[in-house]
Amino acid sequence: MSPDLNGPPAWIPGIPELLLSAAALEHLRCLARNAGAPQRLLDLDDIDLLKELGLLTSNGLVREVLLLAGSEEGLNQYFPEYRWSYEYHWGAGRKPDRLEGNDPIPIALVHLVERIRTGASILVMPPSSQAFEHRPYPEPALLAALLNAFCHADYTLSVPVQVRQEAARVEFTNPGSMPASISPDNILRQRDTRRNPLLIQALTRLGLANQVETGMQRMVRVLLGEGFQPPEYDLQENQVRICFIGGGTVARFRVFVEKEIQEGRPMTLEILLTLHAALQQPEIDEEIIAQVCQVDVPSALTLLDEMERGRGYLQRMLTGQEAAWALRREMYDLIYDERLLKRQRRWYREKLKERVLHILKQRAEEGAEGVRNAEICQMTRLKATCARTLIYEMMTEHPEIEHIDRGRLSIFRWRE
Repeated sequence: MSPDLNGPPAWIPGIPELLLSAAALEHLRCLARNAGAPQRLLDLDDIDLLKELGLLTSNGLVREVLLLAGSEEGLNQYFPEYRWSYEYHWGAGRKPDRLEGNDPIPIALVHLVERIRTGASILVMPPSSQAFEHRPYPEPALLAALLNAFCHADYTLSVPVQVRQEAARVEFTNPGSMPASISPDNILRQRDTRRNPLLIQALTRLGLANQVETGMQRMVRVLLGEGFQPPEYDLQENQVRICFIGGGTVARFRVFVEKEIQEGRPMTLEILLTLHAALQQPEIDEEIIAQVCQVDVPSALTLLDEMERGRGYLQRMLTGQEAAWALRREMYDLIYDERLLKRQRRWYREKLKERVLHILKQRAEEGAEGVRNAEICQMTRLKATCARTLIYEMMTEHPEIEHIDRGRLSIFRWRE
């Protein structure tokens, strides 16, 4: 059985070089260099690098080093059941393509990323899908998902880290459960620090893990910024599965994000999640954004205000206790296409009618006079002529709405 890495550090005595793989260490350096690791670390020789990472002491090698740079003999001796596997599922009637191994993590990452990107290139989008483009999964998101799986795997369960791919999705599964305190509703804001702490500490020093941004936050931010859907989570009793959805990205959204970053406007995880939510539904409010971004309501309100007044991405559609926001019209031209804009307009128009109808009925129950056109303008954020058109449409749909013509002081009221 593979050792439990969650307890006190355990050292492997003997000559370190006999248990290490030069190829794995070179791949580790390459990954660290791409992640922006300090050049001082990269210039160290293998032994000094492991000492600097806390993986080699006077007592010998720390067991975790074998997962990062172990030779085949070292892994077979000290991690005999360590495995990873990849499957590409073609569909009914054809056996899946399989690859498995026990290479140390840096080499495994190279094999798995190459397979995933090759598998993703099999799918071809139809020519009519002009709003979409087929792009490979972004490598930073793939690395974040794979490192997350390897770092949080429970190696005592003797189950491999698994990657399962289909034409338009790829799943990353690691053995071991999340703590009871972590759920899909807070997974972006929680850290699982129980498992393999020395491994995570070494990767953090190399820039491959981040103390500020979790692996989960990084993969969501990168996927959204590239125009992909956010990942799906499946937290089970003895395994954690994360799924990327492929099949085409929103080209305009990706270009918009790149331009904003180039012009000095950072696209944070929270901003990307809010934009994605605004594309999925005709209006959003602080409760929706608090849930989507997994923050408290005051933070959600601050975010919405910044995106309305500071960035100009959103416009406030309703005020008061029923405040709501929607994407500005010009944003649709920048990040999506006219078809979505028309659909969102229809959805939102029906929503405005529901709000006005609710107020009309509420005023009738209270015995109040009714609703003036100016009030409809205020609650819908429509111009006076558009507000009148809206209420006239409602009058054809609901004969109970009565118009009392008083010129500029005309009112509309609900009568059973």
